[in-house]
Amino acid sequence: MIRRARASAEVKQDAPRSEGAASVAGLNRTFHAATVKVRRELPAFVRPMRSKTIVELPAGDDWVYEVKRGGERTIAVKNGGQVKLYRENGEAFECPLIAEVVRRMPANAAVIDGEITYVIPEPGHRQLRFYAWDLLHLNGHDMTLHSLEKRKQRLCTLTLDGEVLFSPSLGCEPAQLVAEVSRLSLDGVVAKRKGSIYEPGKCTGSWLSLSLRRDV
Repeated sequence: MIRRARASAEVKQDAPRSEGAASVAGLNRTFHAATVKVRRELPAFVRPMRSKTIVELPAGDDWVYEVKRGGERTIAVKNGGQVKLYRENGEAFECPLIAEVVRRMPANAAVIDGEITYVIPEPGHRQLRFYAWDLLHLNGHDMTLHSLEKRKQRLCTLTLDGEVLFSPSLGCEPAQLVAEVSRLSLDGVVAKRKGSIYEPGKCTGSWLSLSLRRDV
């Protein structure tokens, strides 16, 4: 009888703790759901990362290079069947041709940093195109904290065989690249530090911009 009484008392003492554990578990589930919802929320606009102006490209294994074509820097935000385009300062603008091209990308939601510019496929003809530089958000995942290499890899896959043009990272010698970009009369070159994250609106020194534009 004494053992049964003790067992009964232990059950009664454990009951409140079980209710408390259930409450904590419920709070944890609620917090987790809220966290997932925030993580997956598509940003309306991401302020572009800025580059530091330089007069000579850095050399070495820590850097890759990307060509600037002198177009309109654009943040493209795709949300389902809707696409919005923004200038660097966050001002929305209309460009139906580019919006349609972004809309056809194989992603439900994405935020892309790039530039809109004209290309000349043959003399006397020019086409408006969107070059994709960086991938900031993809299908509910914030890509800004991933390395430059991973963002570029995902962006390359996303633009494969599509109408959005992928702007690749180049690992060539800086002097050779500068000579070629100058020969093609393009705007310049951006050096990007390998492994760097994307820091919206900041100028951290991970991106270094060399202008090769010739003043007329």
